[in-house]
Amino acid sequence: MSEQSIHLSKACLKSATILSQVDSKYLLVKMRSMLGERYGGQVLVCIDQHAADERYRYELLLQLYSTTSGHLLNKAIKFHQIIDNPVTARKALQRLSFWGFELKVCEERSKNSVEVLRAPAIVLQLPNANAILEQIIHEQLLIPQRAGIIKPVGAASTWLNALACCPPSFLSIIGSKACRSRYFFQLSANMLWCYYV
Repeated sequence: MSEQSIHLSKACLKSATILSQVDSKYLLVKMRSMLGERYGGQVLVCIDQHAADERYRYELLLQLYSTTSGHLLNKAIKFHQIIDNPVTARKALQRLSFWGFELKVCEERSKNSVEVLRAPAIVLQLPNANAILEQIIHEQLLIPQRAGIIKPVGAASTWLNALACCPPSFLSIIGSKACRSRYFFQLSANMLWCYYV
């Protein structure tokens, strides 16, 4: 058999059969490939349990933070930012409300600033929360310049659609939490959990 790339879809994964768990780290899975009936239409795949579990938890956390309003702060946190166009900045920062942030652009004579009124607990719990908040605001203000256009994120949007306007720092925090959730404590997944994921 010649070397050939095989495409696997979510539909293929849904109909997969777990054959065995190897060393409590990998899953040996039989699943259909996109090759159709060539080679029997099935392939044997080895899945890294840690990566699968992390991906599952990552998506779960993204869903959670896209449907949860952030924590209301007792006192707003103010950051001075270089804002050329306050209207564009407001639109860019408004997109963060999808992830539980509430931000206010303040126009002042000498310097513009952004006030954080509400933020997700996952950010506020960090020891360097203020620095992370400032980084998230800075990244969000750069997104319209990178994308070239501001696309609104409305209430009807899904977390998957909103990823395009989510700052990398916030995604990194969620990724870190997803990774540490199970394996930070050296817990291995049992077969029941593997079937569920």
